Amino acid sequence: MNVRLALGILLVLGLADLALLNLHLAPQLAMQQAPVPTETARTPHVPSAPVSTGSALRVAPLPTASAVAVVSAAPTTSAVASVAVKEPPVAPPPVAVAPPPVPSTPSSPGESIADVNFELSSFQITYLPSIIALKRVAQELRNDPSRRLLLRGHADQMGPDSYKHALSQRRATTVQMFLISHGAPLDRITVEAVGDSEPIDPENNPVAWAKNRRVQVLWR
Repeated sequence: MNVRLALGILLVLGLADLALLNLHLAPQLAMQQAPVPTETARTPHVPSAPVSTGSALRVAPLPTASAVAVVSAAPTTSAVASVAVKEPPVAPPPVAVAPPPVPSTPSSPGESIADVNFELSSFQITYLPSIIALKRVAQELRNDPSRRLLLRGHADQMGPDSYKHALSQRRATTVQMFLISHGAPLDRITVEAVGDSEPIDPENNPVAWAKNRRVQVLWR
């Protein structure tokens, strides 16, 4: 009877020690059998490049992937347009300004302008300098009511006296009509015909004849 009791006590004690051992080893077995968790997003370690500054050696951080992507991106069209160098505006060429017209000086009483010359046997005014001068005379007569004008017609030495006198009269009248058509008053223009009695060149040659075919324009 005592032997059975002793065996029973030993059995109970062994079971108790086994239970305590299981309680002690159970957490370690659970940790060994548990699966290892997978890392989802881990930034790889990037070594730093050494940078030498003077005697000391510093480690400069390498650019990250995002910084490299920003730097390597190509410039857009708007960015290129914003930094484009604008050409300076081209100055227009200078405009040539005509000098103001020089006012004509009124002639003095008794002063004459250049003679109006004519072609052989003609009473038409064809020389441009004579036309310009007569227009100025007409303007002076129109602007100054006190001015008066004398027109003296001449002819060369060729032909009969009656013809030369009539031709010199017609030449003086032609100059008078030209002045009137440009605004000169008729009542202040006197016409006179002298034929060939007062030649400006008494020589008997074509050059002298051309000089004597004329009308004098004299202020009075």
